[in-house]
Amino acid sequence: MRASAEYSDMRVSPFRIDFGRVEKNESLTKAFTITNTSSVELAVTHVEFEGADGSVFSSDITDMIRLAPSKFEGYRVTFTPTEDKIYSSRMLVHSDAPDSPFKVDLSGLGGDVVSVGAVSSPNGFLLGSPAPNPLAPGINLTVPVSVPTGSDIRIEIVDAIGAVRSIAYDGNDPGETLSIPAQAFDGLPAGLYFLRLSGSSSTGKHAVLTQKIILR
Repeated sequence: MRASAEYSDMRVSPFRIDFGRVEKNESLTKAFTITNTSSVELAVTHVEFEGADGSVFSSDITDMIRLAPSKFEGYRVTFTPTEDKIYSSRMLVHSDAPDSPFKVDLSGLGGDVVSVGAVSSPNGFLLGSPAPNPLAPGINLTVPVSVPTGSDIRIEIVDAIGAVRSIAYDGNDPGETLSIPAQAFDGLPAGLYFLRLSGSSSTGKHAVLTQKIILR
């Protein structure tokens, strides 16, 4: 009787890393762990970063790594923003496992961008905490909003690699509470997203504010 083949498998944790705010051209490093969850040796071949913002992220994995069965090792990923903007990417950890690559969502804020969870910007724009969050399918999202009179704003739903997946609002009178219909999230897989408000007032003031959303 022919023995059944055994395949390598792995787990990477955490599956989501947020660097928060980092000044331009400075760096912040965070740790992640690779675990060989199989009964055979695991070969991690390389790491790459997906999306337009991938160039500001790097890892200390530069050569092939071999992990014995059930063993784990810690590694590092570094964020070095070069602009005042919101960054997001996805780290792809490639290996000889059949379901490779393993994906880790990355996010961070460069320089003077208003940070995730901020209640307001200095020039009068506000994007409150969305609710409910996490958001289940078929449920509308409610977000407190305040902008200077005469401002044009756009609210986008952005995924973990920086792609705009939906326009939640585009206009100049959102009211004090904006209700984003469930249809704005149709077709989006579960995971990390950003609600991003970009605003320009009639007096030339600008703001970018973000809030995290977790889709179930």
